[in-house]
Amino acid sequence: MKKSIFLSLILLTGIITAMGQNNYENEWKEVESLVNKGLPQSALQTVEKIYSAAKDENNAPQFLKASIYRIKLQADYQEDFMEKAIEKITEELKTSGAPVTQILHSILAELYWRYYQDNRYLLMERTRLANPDPSDINT
Repeated sequence: MKKSIFLSLILLTGIITAMGQNNYENEWKEVESLVNKGLPQSALQTVEKIYSAAKDENNAPQFLKASIYRIKLQADYQEDFMEKAIEKITEELKTSGAPVTQILHSILAELYWRYYQDNRYLLMERTRLANPDPSDINT
């Protein structure tokens, strides 16, 4: 009898917890559907909603997933997506918490490395600037 009551309480607690959390399953299905249809801008709008909601809820896994998807979707149709992604990740690092900060640093390092690989031939042939702007990656 005690086991069944205890089991019922655990089950009920799990159901209530699951109902209270937004697991974003439907939103991610919508994103995948839009991507499969070839609509990256529409998918990006949905990802932005997930990103904002996850940030407000302090939901680190969904926030990071949305951050990565945002970079991926911007790469599909924006020419300067790498610079914008580096700028956005740098801004997020200023306000992020412990588990997110480490992963964002890793993502930022990867973005810098890919930017360097893609633009190495341009960077190596440049002359030294008198007053470079440290916040502008192009200089």
